[in-house]
Amino acid sequence: MRWLTSLAALGAVMIVLHRLTATGPVEARATLALGFLALAAFLTGEMVHEAGLPRATGYLVIGYIVGPGWTNLVRPDELSLLEMVEQAVVACVAFGVGGMLTREAMRRHGRATLRAALGAFVFPFIVVTVVVLSVAPWFPLTEHEPPGDMLAVALALGVLAGGACPVITLAVAKDDGADGPVTRGTLLIAAALDVILLLAFPLVLLVARPLASPGTVDLRVALHSLAFTAAGIAVGGALGFVLARFERRVPQQAGFLFIAFAAIVAVLAATTGLEPMLVAAAAGAWVANLEPDSYQRLSGALGRWNLPVSVLLFVLLGAAFRLEALADLWPWALLLAGLRIVSTRYGLLWAGRDTLVPPTIARVGWLTLVPQGMVAAVVALEARRAFPEWGVSFAALAVALIAGYQVAGPICLKRALARVGEVSEGDHVAEADVARGAGAALGGGL
Repeated sequence: MRWLTSLAALGAVMIVLHRLTATGPVEARATLALGFLALAAFLTGEMVHEAGLPRATGYLVIGYIVGPGWTNLVRPDELSLLEMVEQAVVACVAFGVGGMLTREAMRRHGRATLRAALGAFVFPFIVVTVVVLSVAPWFPLTEHEPPGDMLAVALALGVLAGGACPVITLAVAKDDGADGPVTRGTLLIAAALDVILLLAFPLVLLVARPLASPGTVDLRVALHSLAFTAAGIAVGGALGFVLARFERRVPQQAGFLFIAFAAIVAVLAATTGLEPMLVAAAAGAWVANLEPDSYQRLSGALGRWNLPVSVLLFVLLGAAFRLEALADLWPWALLLAGLRIVSTRYGLLWAGRDTLVPPTIARVGWLTLVPQGMVAAVVALEARRAFPEWGVSFAALAVALIAGYQVAGPICLKRALARVGEVSEGDHVAEADVARGAGAALGGGL
């Protein structure tokens, strides 16, 4: 009750300030909005945690409630200015995701990760594609389209069903103090799924182009996607090299250097269009493989910032939710979501037939892969440009689906990790424990 009372008081203050600052400079309003979002998210997170839910769920929900999608206490222009803050916190977590991709982890667990990722990608891809094709005459995006265009829509939705989000998975795991083989294995599989998604989408465009009607598929988007993926990896590697060199010279300033790194990634994302998650993950992989001591110090700094990073990441994601597309499409969205989740489960069960894949991941891993995030959203926006005729409707449905996965994902993830005994049920762990847990979760394998 004390959390609810505090949240109500904070909301009342923000309503007053919202009216008083309506004509003020947008920069000042954005700063106020950021502080309000952070405080409201923290209070809501603690409130839902007492109810047995992940804090991340509270962060997401309160972000949506106060954002432009509902009450508009945080206006669209304010949220637009906060995009760089969101990109910076994404870079913080993505750096840790990249740090998992060490040569040792790939040598020991690469085959198991690849098999599990293929099962979790191929099964949803086939199931969603086939079902959408079977209902294409009634599906809103394809009901008036020729067969070739129906196939293009079905293939695009099938590819999107195979994505995951290691950034959200890692943030939730750290927020709840989770660590163990399933946590680490899930992070590796989620990272592999996003790489597969980035590579598979251009291939789908190449397949769909000769089958679809003239002018309905723009192949330039495929080339753009591949080029920006390669550029993001290259730029991330260069940033990782520079970061490691500086960190070796001033190891006592690892925290400051990491803040500067996250800010640079955010600026690059805003000015060049590079995907911050990809850039930061590539940098993390470079540092973890070539400068492991520097990586441990940097990941320790990240562990100490676990709470503010998690709060800002999820509340800004929640504030950006736009669920208008579900007003008319919610039955179809439920169908697609159900198909994806069920087929992911059977994909991992298939992967578990090989002794390389641990039985626990085969059994509960599908719950940990429910979240989707930045890479899936980027692919949805690429689809909007790739399909000029119906891309807007496709992107709206896809983004609404991703928002739903982000809300349900932390709950499913916590449930799965609780089943295998890897989630901490207490409050936030001490800073030293967070640092050790982060280092273990980021540097290990399955």
